[in-house]
Amino acid sequence: MIELPVGDLKGVLTGIGKVICGRNTLPVLGSVKFASETNGCLSISGTDLETQVTARLGPAQNSEPLLIPLEPLSRLVKSLPASERLTIRKADKAHALLGYQIAGTRVEQSVESPALDEWPSSPPFTEAAVPVDDTFKQALRQALECSSDDSTRHVLNGVCLDISQADCQCLVATDGRHLYSANTFRLDLKTSVIIPDRKFLNWSHFHDDGNWSLSVQIDKEGIPSWIRIQSDHWTFLAKAIEGEFPKWRQLVPEAGPKATRVILTEESVNLMLDVLPRLPGMNDTCRSISLVLKSSGMAVRGRDRAVEDWTEVPVHGVTVHGPDNEVGINRTYLTKALRFGFTEFIVHDALSPVLFTAPGRTLLAMPVRLNGAPVTPINTPPPPEAAESTSPSVVQPDNPTEQRNAMASTTTPPTPERGNIKAINGETQSAISAVVDHVEAIKTRLRDVIGDLGKTIDLLKAAEKEKKATLKEVETVRATLRSLQKVDL
Repeated sequence: MIELPVGDLKGVLTGIGKVICGRNTLPVLGSVKFASETNGCLSISGTDLETQVTARLGPAQNSEPLLIPLEPLSRLVKSLPASERLTIRKADKAHALLGYQIAGTRVEQSVESPALDEWPSSPPFTEAAVPVDDTFKQALRQALECSSDDSTRHVLNGVCLDISQADCQCLVATDGRHLYSANTFRLDLKTSVIIPDRKFLNWSHFHDDGNWSLSVQIDKEGIPSWIRIQSDHWTFLAKAIEGEFPKWRQLVPEAGPKATRVILTEESVNLMLDVLPRLPGMNDTCRSISLVLKSSGMAVRGRDRAVEDWTEVPVHGVTVHGPDNEVGINRTYLTKALRFGFTEFIVHDALSPVLFTAPGRTLLAMPVRLNGAPVTPINTPPPPEAAESTSPSVVQPDNPTEQRNAMASTTTPPTPERGNIKAINGETQSAISAVVDHVEAIKTRLRDVIGDLGKTIDLLKAAEKEKKATLKEVETVRATLRSLQKVDL
């Protein structure tokens, strides 16, 4: 029998509930597993086949592994005081008993208990764990906010830990409209990996649970297969996202002499955070606002599309270096940058991404068009090289639907023209090179399709398990009917 304080279970079940879905075709996927670990601790786990979280509760009590449905367990734990002690014991092969006090009387509630052989096995980890600091934890949390939820771009549904440059390892995430990167890490890993976006990774209790260590398990072909993150009391396991992350470094512009650099103070940041949600145009699809940059300072403008006049708010405490400029930007990304602590940004022109910078971090936001056309910087003619230096994948389209994969398509080159074509970095390349790049892009898309097929196979396996469980139940009913027929005779 397992005996636990209810107070210990309340927070733990909240964390496991971020992995287990409310409705599952398989009873085992809606259950938690109590088991004794090799280190002598009692653990409780939950899984959805692709993700598993495990919490260590305390010393093991020499109990056999046991599966308990999460929904009735959570409902009971919420109704009990934290000082109550809950007992869990096996009743028979298919049921367990949850014991607790009611008005001084001990009672037991019967719940179904799925068979242990249906619980998916955990992958073996042979790679050493690498410690990560609070900077990594904070950067991962911010990067997760910038990842995509577009199922057609599965490779963007997470955060890429890019170690391709040993002296500049980065956490990167993008949704095709804005991109976040942090590069203050030196991790002893063998390969880059894409960490999937999971609700549990954004859970504050997991972030505050002591120091973390990271492990990346690779398969026989050297491709990352599983990721494990351990804290003081929790273990997070997830399948790595298959596929190649876009070549994001090509998108980050460098500050040049013609760029406008803006430095914000704490006063100006607080003012903008207060003003941005209340400026007109908040209900527009792009939530666009205009940043007017002059040597005398900065102003924020917004308007509804049906109105011609702008509502302008001057922002005090801002230092502007460089030529006068104006750029349109989605206020959601601007607010996110300010909330992340970015106090400097660089504007090249109305068609180039806005680059927010901070020590060890950058956030790149695509511009939006105002008045249905590119915005001309105030008092500054557009530079002659602007049309050449801006890649078709960087220019913001009028329609936000066309905009959504602007950054995500960085691995796909422009359509070849006669002669030479322009590369993203401004260098020329031959038509043959463009074809080679196009083939590489096709390979990337095929990897995404293979990833989707793999997920489909997992679902089919789950359906097969469910079918076997149904057949077992049918066979049990038949055996019961046979026994009843014998009694009648």
